[in-house]
Amino acid sequence: MTYASRREEADSLMKEVEALKKLRHRHVVEIKSIYEELKWEKRKFGVIMEPVADCTLKEYLEMREHGIDRQDWDQPKFDRIKTWFGCLASGLAYIHSQYIRHKDIKPANILLKNGLIMYSDFGTARVLAEDELDTQTEGHPGFRTVMYCAPEVADWQARGRKADVFSLGCVFVEMLTVGLGFSLQDFANFRETNGSRAYHLCLDLTLRWLLRLRRHAKDRVAYCCAVLNPNPLLRISSKDLAGWISCQRDYSNHYRGDRACRALGHSPVGKFWTICLHSRFARKPTLDPQVPVSWAIAQDKWIARYQWDQTVRSELPSLVQVVLPENVEDYTHVENWINFRSLSNL
Repeated sequence: MTYASRREEADSLMKEVEALKKLRHRHVVEIKSIYEELKWEKRKFGVIMEPVADCTLKEYLEMREHGIDRQDWDQPKFDRIKTWFGCLASGLAYIHSQYIRHKDIKPANILLKNGLIMYSDFGTARVLAEDELDTQTEGHPGFRTVMYCAPEVADWQARGRKADVFSLGCVFVEMLTVGLGFSLQDFANFRETNGSRAYHLCLDLTLRWLLRLRRHAKDRVAYCCAVLNPNPLLRISSKDLAGWISCQRDYSNHYRGDRACRALGHSPVGKFWTICLHSRFARKPTLDPQVPVSWAIAQDKWIARYQWDQTVRSELPSLVQVVLPENVEDYTHVENWINFRSLSNL
């Protein structure tokens, strides 16, 4: 590499870092500076961030799986993990709103400090120009973690911010598994396909696993299904996910007051999309392993999409539109009394 090309690459990296240094969010680490080790034969860059974490989410989930917890975090295990869904959704929505794609979301790149959860390691992030926000990247994806990358990334297809959403969905499933007292090792063995546990290669088995968890945590299983949709056009956006979690928290049966995460804000969220996996159709596969389960079946028969509009926090959001599965078997049992609160109980 010539000195000129080396300098050009360094300048490009510095521009990216300057954009990342401007990020200010409760659930995003603060990047203080970057340094370069001046060795001609092998260039290395380092990033200085705050705060210094207690552990990564990966380490925390492993500790929880083995019955170890930090004594200074006094919330019950699943109560703590439940709040992190909203925290991570709000953090990713903020990152995307700042024209940045993270590109390597995984438990090892999420930090914990005194129970506060934060995105970290933006080493592969891409900063977009404002007019690029809705464009798609094509070609070789470069560095990525195969276990957590989206199907379109693994296949070198056009990809955008929703690839981050898929990766977050993989994190969500692992959080939910541990939070409900199940084993990540058992989950990994359950979904393994042709010797691989990468999520984009085990989509249908991951869906079956979620159906098994559904009776324990319907709303969070719905979040997982919305963000893990193999089709990026049908996958929910980070903004809609944050709006959905905010609004659902507003109308929880046992909740009054602020939302679970202060970063979700206090204002009405406006329009947002949700999905519902109707239990009347999807319950049987959770009990009978012989019943086929796949994303193709779910999208064809079970999963409906809803758009809502929350204009006042003290009132239920109004239904804007419904997109039913093409071959839905029966919808009459919900269509006459559908509202935002009732859908979470289906």
